[in-house]
Formats: sequence, C-alpha cells, structure tokens
Amino acid sequence: MKLNKVFAALSTAGVMAFSSQALAETELPTIEIYGKANVSMQSSDDGDGSFTELKSNASRIGFKGGYDITDDVEVYYRAEFQVDMEGDNELFKHRNIYVGFRGWFGELYFGKNDSALKQSVGRIDIFNDLEADVAGLFAGENRVSNSVTFKSARVANFSFWGTYIAPEATDEDAQFSAALIYGDSKFKRGPIYAALSADSGVSSSMKRVSDSKSTYDVTRASVQADVGAGFILGGIYHMQEDTVSGQELDGFNASLRYVQEKYVIRAQYQQASFDQGGTNSGISLGADYNLNKQVKLYTFFSTFNLEQSDLGVAYDPNAAELEQSYFAIGTEYVF
Repeated sequence: MKLNKVFAALSTAGVMAFSSQALAETELPTIEIYGKANVSMQSSDDGDGSFTELKSNASRIGFKGGYDITDDVEVYYRAEFQVDMEGDNELFKHRNIYVGFRGWFGELYFGKNDSALKQSVGRIDIFNDLEADVAGLFAGENRVSNSVTFKSARVANFSFWGTYIAPEATDEDAQFSAALIYGDSKFKRGPIYAALSADSGVSSSMKRVSDSKSTYDVTRASVQADVGAGFILGGIYHMQEDTVSGQELDGFNASLRYVQEKYVIRAQYQQASFDQGGTNSGISLGADYNLNKQVKLYTFFSTFNLEQSDLGVAYDPNAAELEQSYFAIGTEYVF
C-alpha cells in the first residue's frame, strides 16, 4: 500500500515537471492591456451661450497581443473601446478592433480601424480628440467597419497604405482609402514626415457642420518637420468633393509645437472654404506640462468662426456667422 502511494507521488511529480518544461519551451500569445484616461473641465460656447461641462475626450481601454507563427510572420490582434468617463453616455463604444498578420511584407489586417487617409495625418493633428480636431472642419477622418487594410514594408523610407471598405448591401458600392507615406510621424527615420492620401467615395462628415453626412472624394497632402531647437512645424492641405451634391471644399491646417523638457506649447490655425460660399476657420492655443512619461496636465483655448455651419440650409452671406469658443483644463494618463 505504501509502495503504491510512493509510486503515485513520484508519477504526479514527473507529470508536473514535464508540463512545466513544456510550458517553458512553448511561447504563449501575449496579452497587453493599455489605454488612456483624458478628462477635462471645459467652458463651452457652441454659439448659444456658455456652459461648463466635463469632457472625456475619447478616453479608452484596449487589449492587444500577438503570436509568432513563423520566424518572420506574426499574427496579432487589437480590441479597443472608448470609455465614457463623464457618465452621460454608453460606458463602452467600439474603436479599433481587428486581427491581422505582419512580417517581412508589412501588415495585413481585418476588422474596424482608422482609414489609411486618417492614419496618414500622423501627429500633425496636434489637438486630436479635442475641440480643434481636424475632423471638425474636414471630411475624411473615418474609423471604418468591414475593412481590410494593407501597409507595405518600407522601401527607401517610403511605404504604401491601402484600405478597402466592403459594401454592406447590394445597393452600396465598395469604398477605398489610400496613402503614400515618407518617413514616420515620430521622426525615428529622419526629421521629415510626409504623406499623400486620398479617399474614393468614403462615407464621412464634418463634426462642426450639420447635415454634412455624405460620401466624399478626398485628396490630402500632409507634412511635418522637426526643424530643431524644440520646434516642430506641421501642415495639411485638404480638398474634398461631395459625390452626391457635387459641393467642393478646399482648406488647410497649419500647426506649431514647441517642446522643451517637460513643457509643450501648441498653436494651430484651420481654414475650410466651400465653393458655393462660406469659409469656416479656427484658432487654437494650448500648453502641456508632463509630470512624467505617462501623465500630463494641459490647457487649451479654441475659437471657431463658421460661415457655413449647416449644409441643410442654403448659404446666405448676409446671415449672422456662428461663433464658438472653448476653454479647458485637463489631465491625461496613458497606461
């Protein structure tokens, strides 16, 4: 009896040792939790008087990871959700959710993600997720579902990005977004980042223009340069055409960042002019103080002058212009 117990104990120990060794020799898929909490107290005037509100500013949480299926090809995934930290809306909202492969050829992934044109802006949109986000005055800032995106490997510091958006019904057409990229937006491959991008018939809208939801052809040129001494200049030239109404718009976005140790000063001017009349413009100033690599305090002021604020109403040059202004103090924690 005692011999049987000893044998059973030795057998169990052997199995456990073998299992531990097998697990140690097997590379398991990685799982990383990440996110950003960005909350500000904001004084807002949308044109009808000022009020105070708490803004969540696209706070998010996500899960990502990957697994090497060969020596030079990895399968990877991302599941990211916007989190409402104000408590007024849905707690979670879909952001980028996809699965794909990356390796010597570049990247190929499937699901919901920012279009090639939206991604091509890089870090030039220095008030991204805030009131002066370029999505306010321009169409084309799209996070698209039912999409396939390919990003080529770099050749002579160039790469090609393309997004195919599958139609969801028999009476809809496929949509396309593409970009030719030079360098990288974090300046790891040189002091210049540039992109030429375009959308073909992609559903979009301008967040500061009512009744602007439509399909658009968009062409955009973006450039950002680290000119030294802490100064970073950025610019976007943007053209769009509503494929339904034929209305055209051209505009630009000019930005300046001054980075000095823990301080960042930001300034931006935006303008968008409609061929049928009316120009929308905005000016923004901001300052950040980085407590460390993960946490910063910030403030900004943005003001907009909208001559074309509602495409559902015929443009009248004699009508009163809509003026909007926003002032905020906030904090951002990246984890």
